[in-house]
Amino acid sequence: MNDDVDTTEALTRIAEHATAGVKHHMRCREELIAAALQGFAATAWGAAHGDVDTVELVADAERAHGLLLHVSGADTPRRFLRDAVARVRALHTSRHPPPFGFVTLDELDHLVRDRGIQSVRAGALRDAVGGRRLDAATRALLEVELDRRDLGVLPAGIPPDARRWVRVYSHHHPAGLLVAALGLPGPDGDRLARAALAAHAHLEGDPDRPRRP
Repeated sequence: MNDDVDTTEALTRIAEHATAGVKHHMRCREELIAAALQGFAATAWGAAHGDVDTVELVADAERAHGLLLHVSGADTPRRFLRDAVARVRALHTSRHPPPFGFVTLDELDHLVRDRGIQSVRAGALRDAVGGRRLDAATRALLEVELDRRDLGVLPAGIPPDARRWVRVYSHHHPAGLLVAALGLPGPDGDRLARAALAAHAHLEGDPDRPRRP
């Protein structure tokens, strides 16, 4: 069995246990505990299906654990969340970290400059600036910090929902320029799209540019 299968199975077990916990605490009318686990369970299923980075899964587990710190009767779910974090981190002790993982906006900047575009969860952007919520102040800070790095985001404006996908793009990469052009209908957008395609063609024809295997 290869590492990818092992990882998927481990994440699926975590998601199943989290979902079972939500159902149990709902039956026991322990709504606060169920609510804290529900968000983590949704993220865990996303990680199991490959749609969510494990960095975000760990962050969600830590947030849920924080919500339960002062909730009576939450010792078992807190222990489950701590164990889940340990298991997720252990998945990558002998392997490279998740391919789309980033902790700071500078790390995201390097990632997007290399790839041109990268879809991330809004919650991962929030965590990168140390925000507790995606309130108006945090979203404004994110937009300023992304703009300072010449990074754009689509849809325009950071959404308040942490689980919403946004596409971050670099103004210094042909793929990013093309994304920006597609969001700008009209002659200016058309010119930008043609420039992006021309830049991409130039890079593909550059003999000094490393080729993909």
